[in-house]
Amino acid sequence: MVQEVLPHYRVAFFDRLDRRLAGVGVRLRVLHSVVTPEVSRQVEGSAWAERVPVRHVATPAGSLVWQQVRQRTRAADLVVVEHANRMLANYPLLLRAARGRQRLAFWGHGANLQTAHARSAAERFKARTARAPHWWFAYTEGSAARVRATGFPASRICVVDNSTDTDAYPAEPGKRPTTCVFVGTLHRYKRVEVLLDAGEALSRRVPGFHLDVVGDGPLRPLVEERASWSPWLECHGPLTGPAKVDVVARASLMLMPGLVGLAVIDSFAARSPLVTTDYPHHSPEIEYLDDGVNGVVVPGEGSPDQFAAAVEELLLDPDRVARLREGCVVSHARYSLDHMVERFAGGIEAALS
Repeated sequence: MVQEVLPHYRVAFFDRLDRRLAGVGVRLRVLHSVVTPEVSRQVEGSAWAERVPVRHVATPAGSLVWQQVRQRTRAADLVVVEHANRMLANYPLLLRAARGRQRLAFWGHGANLQTAHARSAAERFKARTARAPHWWFAYTEGSAARVRATGFPASRICVVDNSTDTDAYPAEPGKRPTTCVFVGTLHRYKRVEVLLDAGEALSRRVPGFHLDVVGDGPLRPLVEERASWSPWLECHGPLTGPAKVDVVARASLMLMPGLVGLAVIDSFAARSPLVTTDYPHHSPEIEYLDDGVNGVVVPGEGSPDQFAAAVEELLLDPDRVARLREGCVVSHARYSLDHMVERFAGGIEAALS
């Protein structure tokens, strides 16, 4: 498998996938280039992890990525790569596969969900290349539908139900009734200003309201500046492991007025129902959220006042929150990391057969 970045939340996945595949005689290698010191220490000594050189090329359309993986993958029976136009090493691998020398699989969303130009030349090209590999690993059912829409055979698509490790969360987390949490990268797609303005309104409407913000990104200074004069707001920066679990597990609700991704898995594990909006650029994992069952979707994109009003209703209705938590428990079991590992391993076995 080829990954540009090896993020901390994938380490447990690859550890478990490696063990699962070893049981059926399949060797896993994960070629990666960008890694934090923390993750580097985590994977030190792991047989599956191999760091490779990378070159980033800046262009007017964005950064292109060239990883030195062509020779390193020559002996592999199956190579799984990210489906992204910017990954230049994909093209010689596609050519090798087209000549019948190797099987290649894509892993991805099926389309760029954060673009405002779904019919752009780049997206049309991406749709064409989606038909090229031997196999597909789709993040979710919706991702699989997008791949099928390109004409790719449904029989060669494995839906992995993308997830992350949540084993550290307690089975019965102690809740603070008026505490909420945000977890994620602090960028514009998360609608951070809406979150902060809604929090300001909630601090006036709900006695004892508190918002913990966990994450890093370009808008972190904005959150830190607001926190410097807002006693209801605390910016923790990036947290992992027990420190993250402690903050997320105590929250009554998770607030994300913008893009929702893997944080929904944390919301299920922590029994902190997620409140979001009908935002047009969610990541695939938004499919796991069932409005009124395991979380809440505010109609439309939601102004700060609309979002705050929806959150206020929940915080003042503990019975409704309790019902949503029951839905979180069910979804936590459904979208576990072990479930994802089993699906991915089954897909690899099928792709090799």
